[in-house]
Order: sequence, then structure tokens, then C-alpha cells
Amino acid sequence: LLRRGDIVAVGVSGGKDSAAMLYVLNKLAKKIGSIKIIPILVDEGILGYRNKAILKAKALCKQLGLDLKIVSYKENFGLTLDSTLKKRDEKKLGFKACSVCGVFRKSSLNKAARLVSATKLAVGHNADDIAQTFFLNLMRSDVKRLKKIGADTGEIEQDLFVKRIKPLIYNTERECALYCELKKM
Repeated sequence: LLRRGDIVAVGVSGGKDSAAMLYVLNKLAKKIGSIKIIPILVDEGILGYRNKAILKAKALCKQLGLDLKIVSYKENFGLTLDSTLKKRDEKKLGFKACSVCGVFRKSSLNKAARLVSATKLAVGHNADDIAQTFFLNLMRSDVKRLKKIGADTGEIEQDLFVKRIKPLIYNTERECALYCELKKM
């Protein structure tokens, strides 16, 4: 998934999966050489939640000697997730928070990755996430999305989208948590 000359934007959330991924990718980048790692955190604007995760992500990046880039829904879309959901409730719209959050998050990560000239965007989807996504798409008969499951999404490169990679697809959530515990992250 990594090649010399790559600039890898790494989606960091402050959680165990992205922490394990960032740690390992940074280690591999140093071993391979000529690979730049840029951690990116998306601040959705969820009061009482994201601020704690930002502190954890900053601490890990400091430990690894990396500069964390933080982007927000507020700067990208003019609204936080909290204010978006408030408007949804006021207008009695039926969409779920996950629907908005997923689209905004992917867009924010991609935009940030493009701004740092990344050649790849690593996301922390683990084996449990992949299994869940696979079965949901199977139940929906969504063949197009089923094709995207894998470490390399297999998507044709396009100017507007940074190629996404999923380095953790063979690791369970539990393994990521254990790795973080062992590495004292």
C-alpha cells in the first residue's frame, strides 16, 4: 500500500484504530524511506466528545514527532454536526446523524488530503468495520459498494479524489485496542 515518494494523509480520530494505524504507518514510512506521513483529524463539532479525542490525537502525534492537521465541518460547510442536527430537528427532517456525518467526514478528509498534495489517504477501517459494511451492502444488493471492499479500494484515480487505502482490514478492533495498550498509546 505504501511506495517511496508517497505523501500519505492519515485519517486520525483519537481512537484506538486510527492510533494503531498512524503508529504503524509512521514506523513503516521510516523503514521504507521517502514517505511522508501527515495525520489529519476532522472536527465535526460534537460538543463534549471531539475535544477529548483531539487531545489524545495531539498527544500521539507529539509522541511520534508528527504535526496534526485539524480540519472542521464549520470551516468546510459553515456548520458543525451539532448545529446541523439542530436544524434537522427544527425542520422535522428524517435523516440520521450518520448520513450527514459520513458524507461530511469523507469530503473533509479528501479536501484536506488534496490540500497537502497527498498521494494516498489512509483510513482506519478494521476487519470488524469491513465485515459490517460487507453484510450491509450484501443485504442491500449494492454491488457497486461491494467492489470497494478491500485494502485498496480499487477505484480509478480521479483528479478530485485522493486514493483511499485501508491498512487495518485484516486486524480486528480488539487487536487494535491491544496494540495501543501494548505501545502505551
